[in-house]
Amino acid sequence: MNKFITTVAFACLGVLSIGCNQMNQPATPTAEAKPSAGIAIIDLDEVAKQLGSDKQIVNSIQQRKAALNTKLVELAQNYTTEFNKQKEAIEAQPENNEGAVQLASYEKQVNQQFNTARSQAKQNLVQHQVKLVKQFRDAVRPAARKVAQVRGLSIIVTKQESWYDYDSECDITADVVKVLRESAATRKTTAAKPANQKG
Repeated sequence: MNKFITTVAFACLGVLSIGCNQMNQPATPTAEAKPSAGIAIIDLDEVAKQLGSDKQIVNSIQQRKAALNTKLVELAQNYTTEFNKQKEAIEAQPENNEGAVQLASYEKQVNQQFNTARSQAKQNLVQHQVKLVKQFRDAVRPAARKVAQVRGLSIIVTKQESWYDYDSECDITADVVKVLRESAATRKTTAAKPANQKG
């Protein structure tokens, strides 16, 4: 009967372990495409690093992971408490010959419920990660388009793709970081103006 408690204990240790290394989705360029034919290269990992977005994403994922783990631990404790109550109630009825079967059935049911909750927690964390990465990519896209257009480049691919070689002049990473920083500084200045005017 201690199998359930042992299972729960192991399940709650390191339940969720999903990294945050999927910054880019592969998009294989055509064989005819060359950097000199209007293709801009961007290193999204470097952009995230320069802006601190990588740490923000990891922190957000860790916070969500901790919250989900806390809920799983609480759920496991509730299941364990209820299981022990059922066990005590059955053991208090020695004439009940089917008590062991009932307890085993209840244990199986509880394990299934907990496994379902754990799977949902993992899915929730994956969805959260995908959402954060998408938000980051969407936030970078306008700046990347702006820089690429200034350089006369119409296609943007990430540096992490399977490129054999490319001209460093086509790498827009540094300029995109600069544009994003300037944009952030402008927003801060604009947001601060009303407060300064009131003072």
